[in-house]
Amino acid sequence: MSMKNPQKKLPAGPNPSAPDKIYDAKPGNKPAGMRAGSEVGVEAYSKQFSGPLPPPEILREYDAIVPGTGKDIIQSFIIIQSFIKEGDHRRAQQSRETAMCEGWAREDIGLQKRGQIFGFIIALVGVGGGLYVAATGAPIAGAAVSSASLAAIVVAFLRQRKMVVAEPGEEEKSG
Repeated sequence: MSMKNPQKKLPAGPNPSAPDKIYDAKPGNKPAGMRAGSEVGVEAYSKQFSGPLPPPEILREYDAIVPGTGKDIIQSFIIIQSFIKEGDHRRAQQSRETAMCEGWAREDIGLQKRGQIFGFIIALVGVGGGLYVAATGAPIAGAAVSSASLAAIVVAFLRQRKMVVAEPGEEEKSG
């Protein structure tokens, strides 16, 4: 016959794993290995803080372990703060520079558009005037005016194209 150990029923309560419930302790009934009159106590505590720096009492404890540590922690904090401020300043400056460059680019595009419009008007006047002169009795003079206007437009167009294709920093070579 095999005898099974009957399971101990623990009383229901807020903490069934408390020591008095594990050992079924009652006054005068101590767990094995404990002498009468002896008690065991356990204390636990924790400290926590939030923020970039620990409170002064913890800094003093660090200084007690390694002298100068508290001062080093504060100096490190000051250095980190200056890096953060420098980074914020640099990002703000880069944002301003980017905004300026974008403004210059928009102005340059507007200038190019106006140049194209005025160039087109001048070309129409030159070619149209040459055709009018040719039609009113001076065909050679009219052809010369129209040809000069068209040549100027083609030269301006090719010169602009050459400047766009050139590498940045490379000067346009004339001649």
